[in-house]
Amino acid sequence: MDNLRAGGKGKEKIRGIYVGVDREGRIPLVCNCGSCKKQRKRWGEKPVAVMECVPVREKMREFAGNNINLILASGLNENLVTEAHRNNIQVYPIINFTSDNAKNLSPDWYMTNAAGEKVPYGDPGNPGYREFLIRPAVELVKKYDIDGISLDFSRYIEMEISGDCCYCAACRKKFRLKYDFDPIVLAVPGKKTPPRELSQQAGQYLWNKERKDNITTLVSELKKAICGVKKGIKLSSYVWGAEPVSRLVFQDWSQWIEDKSLDWVNPSGYDYDLDSFQRRCVELAAIVNKRCPSCITLGQHTTHGRVKNAAELIRQIKIADKAGLVDGFVLFTHSLKTLSSYLPSIKRVKI
Repeated sequence: MDNLRAGGKGKEKIRGIYVGVDREGRIPLVCNCGSCKKQRKRWGEKPVAVMECVPVREKMREFAGNNINLILASGLNENLVTEAHRNNIQVYPIINFTSDNAKNLSPDWYMTNAAGEKVPYGDPGNPGYREFLIRPAVELVKKYDIDGISLDFSRYIEMEISGDCCYCAACRKKFRLKYDFDPIVLAVPGKKTPPRELSQQAGQYLWNKERKDNITTLVSELKKAICGVKKGIKLSSYVWGAEPVSRLVFQDWSQWIEDKSLDWVNPSGYDYDLDSFQRRCVELAAIVNKRCPSCITLGQHTTHGRVKNAAELIRQIKIADKAGLVDGFVLFTHSLKTLSSYLPSIKRVKI
């Protein structure tokens, strides 16, 4: 099963796809979350009354017949792993750093914004919270014969959602011991300024770097933990685009590549203007700089927009390949039923 570019140069290029698995072990063909319901209403589409699902075996055969060789799975069971491997498809379950278990967090794991208010997201700077996020990945590696782990939301939450975080007592103390000033002075007007030898800009740089380092530490610790269970298991991550966007969520994925915490990376290609998409791909390829395999993530139907047909996706695949993201692609959709109808055309694309 180690025949993909994720395993090294000169191997088969990745043709991946995101899938979900419901509680009955079936694969839903259409997402019916609140966000998708709003989108369908906005686009004038009919609501989904009954969730349509297909058996795993049937879908894995279809994927294999269309040259899909990797799935990033939200939800996992033994049958999915078995059927995927039977069809020479690698399996990477998804670990989401925002955590769906926010209600189960220890009170001191929540982040605090600059106003002193708790926000409903865990603090990556807290060792206990990092361990809480790493544990499910380790359990998956122990329980299933998976090929790797894929990270999602490997970052801080956007500031417009959570506010500027984290200013809890522990984060402030840790930073103050390093740099001899309290980071709250950067966020609250009227507070003291950083030490005279530091400008406001330099102080902000250090505070931003501190938060980037928290996520970088989490990624590094997770990689070491899963490799401690299964030597050689791969780690990938869905990441946002080039700076300055990534800086807003403190996602220094270039450093993760440099540290060899990632075996391959799948940066976001959710851009539905071809000129803008081409520029994005060039920027992303420059960041990767051939330091690890890179596969553009293409969204057939996302919260950002959607493509109208297979030809549009094929154009994006070719643009990304030409720009230097040469190790394959990963497809995402909220409508697997529609994307599946595009796969026979995408199968014929040479990359």
